[in-house]
Amino acid sequence: MAKLIFSLVLGLAGICMAEVIYVDAGSPNDPGTGTAGDPFRWIQDAIDDANHDDTIEIQTGIYTGTDNYNLDPAGLAVTIRSTDPNDPGIVAATIIDPGQAGRGFYLHSGEGPKCVIAGITIRNGFTGASGAGIYCNGSSPTVINCIIRDTLSIVP
Repeated sequence: MAKLIFSLVLGLAGICMAEVIYVDAGSPNDPGTGTAGDPFRWIQDAIDDANHDDTIEIQTGIYTGTDNYNLDPAGLAVTIRSTDPNDPGIVAATIIDPGQAGRGFYLHSGEGPKCVIAGITIRNGFTGASGAGIYCNGSSPTVINCIIRDTLSIVP
């Protein structure tokens, strides 16, 4: 009986393991599956596919288009990062660019410190409200080694 319970616990642990989900702006497939060999093209697709404790690894490139800005983790404790958040060259080359049509991240669902954004550049965000780079309302994510530049919030 103990063997059966142990096997069951190990089986359930395997189901709950965190995974790495990959995104590449140059992916030939739309949307992709999120594997290293078939990455998602859109960051929001990766977020929507993620579970708590997963890591979304964003390859270097410029991410534009509606599913690559106003990114909403919807309360997930997930890490969204470049391939090397500690390398300034990688950070500078991993770019979320809303093209002045929105903000980089929209965090409003109680995301806590286990929601991590690391090693990403956000540029050209624009909003008629607060937070053209990263908007936080009722959330407290961890933001590490990110660059936010050339963004504009017009707050009345």
